[in-house]
Amino acid sequence: MATSKLSFDEARLALRKFRDHPTRNSEEVVELWQTVLQKNETRLGEEVWAIYEQVFVALLDCGDMNHSRELLEKLYQRFPSSQRVRKLNALYKEAAGHFEEALDIYDKLLEVDATNPVYRKRKIAVLLGQQKRVEAIEELIEYLKTFLNDKEAWLQLSSLYLAELDYAKAAHCMEEVILSQPYEADYLVRYADIKYTQGGLENIEIAKQYFIQASRLNPSSLRAAYGALLACEWLAQKQTGQKKKDYVAVGTWAAERIVEIYTEE
Repeated sequence: MATSKLSFDEARLALRKFRDHPTRNSEEVVELWQTVLQKNETRLGEEVWAIYEQVFVALLDCGDMNHSRELLEKLYQRFPSSQRVRKLNALYKEAAGHFEEALDIYDKLLEVDATNPVYRKRKIAVLLGQQKRVEAIEELIEYLKTFLNDKEAWLQLSSLYLAELDYAKAAHCMEEVILSQPYEADYLVRYADIKYTQGGLENIEIAKQYFIQASRLNPSSLRAAYGALLACEWLAQKQTGQKKKDYVAVGTWAAERIVEIYTEE
């Protein structure tokens, strides 16, 4: 889009559409602002404050700290007690690398609104940016006490537990995800991977079952078929008689599925 050729009304409408959907389109937002709207901002009326916020975030995305700071100051002058503007200030502190100041702002915001999911998620993001995994885990646990059905939070917590080599807790997190998404093959495979890594007869039996279920849900999943094969090979070595034959049979099925996947490709 040649933004400099747009009229004032066209540029204004474009930013409004971005806000309504919402889409960031940060570079385009900045260009629309700087080439068309900024020189006529008095014509924006009360909408100017929503546009200031939109452009502020876009400028942060583009790494323009000076101009973003200018807009933040204008928002503070107009709304000195706004929680929303304080959140924008915390975002600015994050982008500037002033993590402790950002955390302090989020803590104060949470004192006013303890259940606000945005504040908690931003605080978690800051802690992760500081490589403070243990603290991030603690914040995620607190967050999930209120927002139990947040699948993305459970996935993130599972990943953090894996980084801490706490496989049992990582597996529990994936169980929570699977409760809400029982037919999502990727989640079944991820859970199976964790159980296989935990090791032991019971865990690898569970892993085998989930690898097989994932392969049935997504027949093109090489990871699921290969996981089923590895689990069956391990289990077959621990058994004799009919049980061993059953594991060998399932392992043979998984091996054939792998060949089919490569043939289909």
